[in-house]
Amino acid sequence: MHFTVVVSPGAYRDIHVAANAEKEINWWDENDMRATVCTECYAATQLERYIKSHLGGTVSLQTPEKFSWGEGYTVLLGNNVTNPVIRTLEEEAGECFSANDQVKEEGFRLCGFEVEGAPCVILSGHDRVGTLYAAYGFLERLGLRFISPGEAGTCYHQAYDLSGETEFDSIENPDFTSRAVVSAYVLDTSVELVEWMSHARVNLGHIMITDKHHWIKKLGIRLAGGGHSIYYRFMETTHEYPYRHAIFGGEGKPEDPYPVSPLYLGDRDGDGILTYGDAHPEWYAEVDGERRMKRDLKAFVENSNGAGDNICTSNPYAREELCKLLIQDLIDGEWRHLDYLDVWALDNGVWCGCEECRKSGNLSYRLLMLTYQIDQEIKKATLEGRIKRKIRLGTLAYHETLPAPDRPLPDDFDYSNIFVTFFTIERCYLHHIDDPTCTECNRPLYDLYLPWTGGGHYKGQMFIGEYFNVSSFAAMPFVLSDKILHDMPFYYNTGTRHFHYMHITARDWGMIGINNYLYTRLMWNIRRDGEELMKEYFDLRYGELAEKMRDLYAHMETAGANCKIMKHYQFFDGKVTRTSGLFSKEGIEMFPTTHMKFDYRANSPMAGPSLVESVKLYKQCKEEFDAICREANAQGDLAYRLNEDKIRLYYGVEMLDFIEALVRFRFAQRYNPDLAPLAFEKVMAFGEVMQKENWGLTGYETNRTNLLTHLEATWLQNCYIRLLKTYHPENMDKNIRQAADLIL
Repeated sequence: MHFTVVVSPGAYRDIHVAANAEKEINWWDENDMRATVCTECYAATQLERYIKSHLGGTVSLQTPEKFSWGEGYTVLLGNNVTNPVIRTLEEEAGECFSANDQVKEEGFRLCGFEVEGAPCVILSGHDRVGTLYAAYGFLERLGLRFISPGEAGTCYHQAYDLSGETEFDSIENPDFTSRAVVSAYVLDTSVELVEWMSHARVNLGHIMITDKHHWIKKLGIRLAGGGHSIYYRFMETTHEYPYRHAIFGGEGKPEDPYPVSPLYLGDRDGDGILTYGDAHPEWYAEVDGERRMKRDLKAFVENSNGAGDNICTSNPYAREELCKLLIQDLIDGEWRHLDYLDVWALDNGVWCGCEECRKSGNLSYRLLMLTYQIDQEIKKATLEGRIKRKIRLGTLAYHETLPAPDRPLPDDFDYSNIFVTFFTIERCYLHHIDDPTCTECNRPLYDLYLPWTGGGHYKGQMFIGEYFNVSSFAAMPFVLSDKILHDMPFYYNTGTRHFHYMHITARDWGMIGINNYLYTRLMWNIRRDGEELMKEYFDLRYGELAEKMRDLYAHMETAGANCKIMKHYQFFDGKVTRTSGLFSKEGIEMFPTTHMKFDYRANSPMAGPSLVESVKLYKQCKEEFDAICREANAQGDLAYRLNEDKIRLYYGVEMLDFIEALVRFRFAQRYNPDLAPLAFEKVMAFGEVMQKENWGLTGYETNRTNLLTHLEATWLQNCYIRLLKTYHPENMDKNIRQAADLIL
């Protein structure tokens, strides 16, 4: 079939030029109307690309001025303002066919009808992003789905092809306002991932941005940043004090706007530079009566994330300086492209315990009030014309700030612009988040979550931060479809309208692709039937193998049910517990939770597979998968997808083999020391191989530590190195010795 796509290129000479003109446009000035032209023309080229490559059709792109009705399928992109052909049609019919008042922000309308016996469709959005989503929606009507990044993840299935229906009128609006992808481990140079994000109607990206800000904005994705790094980026204790100090001086610097500190320390290290910490110790946390200014700069440089002491949030001058630096950075600094700023304290940081801070509310309230002040300063800069874009703010309920605020927020607190992300990092994935039987873990989180959703002092919408691939999972093949299909509607029904999880990877998803497909589809339409979504995914990804692979996934979901305690941590008795904790402390109980024991399942509805059972089940899944592949003799895209699955599953089995061997060694070390050297031989057999492998980590692109080799991805490398130094120092190769020098 031939498709004629009609779209206006505005002042650009043709449609393709307009579609690729993103670098000429100021996407951060909401008055630059070229943004609409660029995105609408990009939507046209997306139709051209995929109709040709995956649907076997032919496509011509035409401007409204050159368009004339003819044979084939006519596609009109835009609305009655941006596309004169649509305007003429509506004027002649006396009826609106494009986006109307039922189409909300980023929503779209697909209106299909016939003109002189030939099919025509109007693809129209509430805004430029909605029109782009309308193009994607039309491709879906033609049977196409984008289930994962890249060509192999772009699938056509005849069962979902509705091209024979020429008369239709459908409106789609997003259920979640913020539909985010978050990762500290991928770059915006991952073109296929970012394209998939757009196809999945993700509208907020917190990834590592290099130089593709304009392109990402064209694709309908707002840019997020900030987080745990704020106190390191701004007002870090070792940064040079930028003002001419009344005592120290500072030729050429502006006048100091702050009074001299009664705790002024002077140039402590004698290097001739006065730092923030030297000038104002009182701006930083008081811990046990001391302004100690403890930070971990090495961790921040290596991982863009460091612990240490927070600022003193009750000090008005500290807050003023932080706001001043932040605002300037949002204007012309590294964060000048951000649309969404996360205002978080340090990860596991120490809070100020001074008398004023103790009187100023619980930790959640203190963080919300800091975020409120930043929001007020952004609004002021916007009124002054220094900021020309809308910047939303987020803060967090996480670890020590999980309890809701203990006192009312200001009357002018802007709940339409400031959101709180409730992070579920302490949860398990053995149970649903609202399962009342999970008294060890999820129930305490549930009890902390509900006060945020109504009846408390916070009156705004909630953001949920889930952990389908938390850092230490390291892309393990943990299938979480049951939890996603249950928990996301629960969050929505309790008022949550913003969602993300940590941390998506760039490619080679294998079995964890199901998690990404389900969560993005539900963010758009929370009412989608779970069974329908599952069938769609397996039909598209596996074709004739759909039923067998779905059975395999179900077995994998059972095998990995205790993934959090095996590979990360979860709540237990108000504290966190993890398998890796077995190797860091002497004398602790080896498997204290009912959730997971070592080699037996506890007699409790809270109990899941033991570690030994989990490893055994994953090995059975590997055998089941190998049998499916032998029978299938797959070719083309299916073979590529099965190879992705093989990488993910084999990597997971290897990882769990290592963990089980290390646990067995720990038992021997504790209860039968004579057998410990022999037990460590098996650990070392895995470790020596894994320290040279990285084929399971191809989706990780940044240079953050812990994810460069399979051994690092265990998050137990430091423990392994210590044991290797004890039992087999002669086997420490150069890289391991360098790591040992750092930790020992």
